[in-house]
Amino acid sequence: IGQMSQVEINALVQDKDDGTGGKQLDMEKAKRFIGEMGIGSVLNLVGDIGDSPWTAAQYREVSMALQKVAKDSNKPPVIWGMDSVHGANYLRDGTWAPSPLNIAATFNVTNALVAGQWASHDTRVAGIPWLFSPLLGLSWQASFAR
Repeated sequence: IGQMSQVEINALVQDKDDGTGGKQLDMEKAKRFIGEMGIGSVLNLVGDIGDSPWTAAQYREVSMALQKVAKDSNKPPVIWGMDSVHGANYLRDGTWAPSPLNIAATFNVTNALVAGQWASHDTRVAGIPWLFSPLLGLSWQASFAR
């Protein structure tokens, strides 16, 4: 049952001791949730958008640490999913994009393709293998795209 469970990433982080308000991985929590409870996936971003989000390198470092905890505990790899509907807006150095609904309203499939490529690239660079971009809209009438 643990492997089918998903924990929000903020349950695995703690405040840094340096007074910056930043966050860091709490290894004890990671070992408890992943190593002991067998949690199989992690969701979301650290903090709030605009609230000192991590760089791609910081996410990648934490992602690798979570995989090490799983491996050392003889558990399957942990899947980390990130909501990238607006591009990689959870990264300090990521590329933002309009919402898929707005892109769809342009009827320009190249815009949609490029926004998806940006989000995919930035998310993979961050070490996050699972990209959420949960919108599929088929419009048949240009005057009423929604």
